[in-house]
Amino acid sequence: MVKSITSAAKNLLSVKRPSSGLPAALQKKAAPGVELIVLRVPVKNAGIVSAHFPGVDVTNPMNIKTVNVRDNTNFVPGMALRATPTAWASSFDLVGPLPRRKGAW
Repeated sequence: MVKSITSAAKNLLSVKRPSSGLPAALQKKAAPGVELIVLRVPVKNAGIVSAHFPGVDVTNPMNIKTVNVRDNTNFVPGMALRATPTAWASSFDLVGPLPRRKGAW
């Protein structure tokens, strides 16, 4: 009886799980939040970055969003970043680390 239980447990453990086709190193979960593109980096206020969603009209002020960051010195216009919405309508919080160098993650 004990042998049949252990062999059944081994059979359950040896069942192959379906794969997504990606290597194991690339099968990480996507970062939470939405992708935004940096539009402006204010000089006097180092705690924010102005950004917009990809593919929208940046001349419309309603499309420009504010992203709260700890330090904006390494952000440059055109960089893509991930952010989560806050309670305010057009404000977001940065997800993940700050850029290590100017314009590079």
